[in-house]
Amino acid sequence: MRKEKIDLSAYRKRFDDLIAWNMPFEDNRMVVMDEARSIILEKKLSKYIKRLPAKPPVAFSWKPIYWGLGSLRVDIGVFKDAVMREDALQAWSTASKILDTLEKMKKLLETSREVKDYLGYK
Repeated sequence: MRKEKIDLSAYRKRFDDLIAWNMPFEDNRMVVMDEARSIILEKKLSKYIKRLPAKPPVAFSWKPIYWGLGSLRVDIGVFKDAVMREDALQAWSTASKILDTLEKMKKLLETSREVKDYLGYK
């Protein structure tokens, strides 16, 4: 750990908790060495993570909303026809499909920064 320039005093308590006084020296040594390797890897990994660039935010796409509106237009036409024919089963299934589409569109819109800004959400 000294080669990696890691301060040992910060990990003294961690190492003391690992040592079992009723175990042989070699077993304790293996446990401590394993812990030292994991600390070195944690430090190296934290250095690399700091260097990684942050992902740029993904732009919101309105295409799924437009597709949902087109689907709603068709479903509402089917719903009107089912009501005119007095087909309750078709009307119910179409209404549930319309509701599902609206819920999906609502979830998509809730993720849009533009919509949040318009509604005054933070």
